Amino acid sequence: MSVHVRVKSGHYYLDIYHNGIRKWEALRLKVSSDPRENKEVQRLAEVIRSKREQQLAAVAWNLPDLIGAKKLLVVYAREIAKDQAPKNPLPKSLRYLEEFAGGILLNAINERWVDGYRAFLLSSTKIGASTASKYLSALGTVLRQAERDRLIPHNPVEGVKGIRVPEVVKVYLVEDELRRLASISIGGQLGAEVRRAFLFAAMTGFRISDIKGLVWGE
Repeated sequence: MSVHVRVKSGHYYLDIYHNGIRKWEALRLKVSSDPRENKEVQRLAEVIRSKREQQLAAVAWNLPDLIGAKKLLVVYAREIAKDQAPKNPLPKSLRYLEEFAGGILLNAINERWVDGYRAFLLSSTKIGASTASKYLSALGTVLRQAERDRLIPHNPVEGVKGIRVPEVVKVYLVEDELRRLASISIGGQLGAEVRRAFLFAAMTGFRISDIKGLVWGE
């Protein structure tokens, strides 16, 4: 394993050789025509090289990644969320996580902080307990991955009480009510189609999203 600072076309790069693979990583640093300024740029590039080498060593020897642990929680959460569908709890919860988390680092998160986030979600007037529970679980997913990546020693969400979701009371139509609905005209061809779709859903238990994608051959 080796990490070296290289200059190519006036830009600084890291030349990394790890596990038999060589790759270059851009540092977004440019060579300066001012000798003093360029000396400072070289010093910064060397600091980055040293930290990157420590990260690779941590992976190789299964050690805690003390450098990666200093990443902002919201930045790490965004990285995980970008590979998920927008409708998933984590992407949808980012606005609440960003508002509460601010500039907190991964290595600064503990059970007390998670308790605060739990209370913050429950105090929101824009989401209910069910959504708050999903958003807290989404944070657990992020920190569970951070634990796997050796950025934190354990997942603090596991030590925090979950959010209790009230049992949903579902109201069903009985057979007599469905028969009455089937015999009632609700106006025009569109009304007839709406009634048929509703009765079909009531008889099968299909959701509206299931019915929309259903074709006759199915």
